[in-house]
Amino acid sequence: MTLYEKLVAAGCEIGNHESDLHVKVSEKAFVVIAAHVLFHVGCNGMPATFVSNIDGSLWYDIPFAYDPFFKARPLA
Repeated sequence: MTLYEKLVAAGCEIGNHESDLHVKVSEKAFVVIAAHVLFHVGCNGMPATFVSNIDGSLWYDIPFAYDPFFKARPLA
């Protein structure tokens, strides 16, 4: 499963900006992301966070991890 699929299955709040996956910071999201980082070579630790301009909540920003973006735009 991809990180996106794991987060959706866990019921985490998901958003995106183009191909970047945004996940609302929560205990569930932390556990899923931390496990993914721990068991996948090439992950460089927990992702950066940002504060939403809409409601002031904290979100993770995970570049190039929003799977639907790539399904909608197949590689040439």
